[in-house]
Amino acid sequence: MGGRLVACSCGDDLRDCRRPRGCQHCSVWHGFAYRGPDLSFQPPGRAPGDGGSAVHAGGAARHSEIAVIAGQQRRVIENPISGERIVVRQTAEETGGELFVFDLFLPPGAHVPARHAHPIQEEQFTVLAGRMRFRLGRRIIAAGPGETVVVPVGKPHWFGNAGTEVSQARVEVRPALRTEEFFEANETMARAGHFLGTRLPRLSDLARVLLEFEREVSIPNVPPLLVRGFLAPLAWLARRRAGGRD
Repeated sequence: MGGRLVACSCGDDLRDCRRPRGCQHCSVWHGFAYRGPDLSFQPPGRAPGDGGSAVHAGGAARHSEIAVIAGQQRRVIENPISGERIVVRQTAEETGGELFVFDLFLPPGAHVPARHAHPIQEEQFTVLAGRMRFRLGRRIIAAGPGETVVVPVGKPHWFGNAGTEVSQARVEVRPALRTEEFFEANETMARAGHFLGTRLPRLSDLARVLLEFEREVSIPNVPPLLVRGFLAPLAWLARRRAGGRD
């Protein structure tokens, strides 16, 4: 699918660019916004005319919902604390680790809990429905249907629903790494009641996740060695609470 690129990976807002298909700061040619295959979508829970629907598998407490899209079963990962709902489109296994593609749904008022960065991954959002707001460093970017925001490697960012309706975005993460497992870990903690009222996990559980997925997510502007030194004792505490061993 096509789309109008809103922000280049160098941080240039292309809506103010004199060359709408190219970045005036880094001269990158933006011939198209979406680089993956054309993946048509029907939101989970609806029964479109082509027979797509959402089904529930056995009432399991974890990963219990499966979306049927174009005749294929796709897993749904949902965080009941943050409101994030993820429908997996392409997995790391299916793309040889090149990328992880998912549809992100956010209800009105929902947003990620805190600013974060991806040390070695680029993240691309193409808004399909509703409106979203992004913060890239100090830049605030609003995006609507057909617009794409690219978050460069290592860039601190935050995003949320900026409208009054459910927002939907197609998200590509390159390379895939263990991003899907990271989302699963957050869902598991949320359903187990390991989150505080701030939408963040308990500090010890957060430490454990940040250490386990340090290639996928990081705390902005804090040296990794300092993070590891501070979080390691807390992660050990989380393992003890969970009944694990070193």
